[in-house]
Amino acid sequence: MKRKIYNELVNWKNRSGRMPLIVNGARQVGKSYILQEFGKQEFDNYIIVNLETDKALAEKFEENITPMAIIQYLESAHSQRII
Repeated sequence: MKRKIYNELVNWKNRSGRMPLIVNGARQVGKSYILQEFGKQEFDNYIIVNLETDKALAEKFEENITPMAIIQYLESAHSQRII
């Protein structure tokens, strides 16, 4: 199962014009683990956003927020440039 999910993530990474990756599902099934492993193996830099633990960002999604405002928030919160 892990290999299948990992391969799906690699396919997403290799798509041209890919959109941001959104992963949701049941609690405690390994979503964070597989994403961290994928990020470490496949990218020089990555950010994982968990709206359950990042209440400030979750609140921003309840507002009328632009994609640029989300990027600016993430850059500030993680001290990392997002392209």
